[in-house]
Amino acid sequence: MIKKEIIRTSNQSIETLNYFYTNFKKLHYITSQETYFKYQNKEVLKDSAAYDNKNRIVFHGYKSRHTTYTYDDKDNLTEENIYLNNSIYSKILYEYFDNKLIKKTQLSYDTKKKEYGTITEYFYLNDNLSEIKVETINIDINTKKIFTYNNLNQLISIKKLDYKKSDITNNIEKYSIETTIEYSTKKITIYHKNGYYVHYEFY
Repeated sequence: MIKKEIIRTSNQSIETLNYFYTNFKKLHYITSQETYFKYQNKEVLKDSAAYDNKNRIVFHGYKSRHTTYTYDDKDNLTEENIYLNNSIYSKILYEYFDNKLIKKTQLSYDTKKKEYGTITEYFYLNDNLSEIKVETINIDINTKKIFTYNNLNQLISIKKLDYKKSDITNNIEKYSIETTIEYSTKKITIYHKNGYYVHYEFY
């Protein structure tokens, strides 16, 4: 256990946080006690986490807001569910192929349980991430990022395209952001389309 005290002299209050850990040295839960004008408030649960028999986190949060996690047999995270006041607020689904993330579906729900969100697809070439596509559910707003590498497998360019589905049909590609990267001895230079660049030097 670790104890932390936050002392606020302006209103004469002391908040004491107690951090409890599992046998595997992972955070289990946090409690809070506050003394205000020498009056001791009751102890409350501030945060908590739970783990499965493989020591993977499966729960995080507290009663009114928490997240649950699900995994496949290869220990890949496949689902996150976020709850508010015991109702599902948001869900993230992950799909894999050959142990690589290929699709992420992020869904949210309004008070009428209407679903909205995004679908993100990931593409690879020679084990390098080559393209990311993001589609907004029920709205024709889409983005695409294309990654290019040199023969040393170093990332040399990133292009971002904002488009509607009709643009793709008509072969219209207007990149809103383009970044190029150059490598030299002990230096990396990143050039951005809007006219500025950044140098990184290594000593």
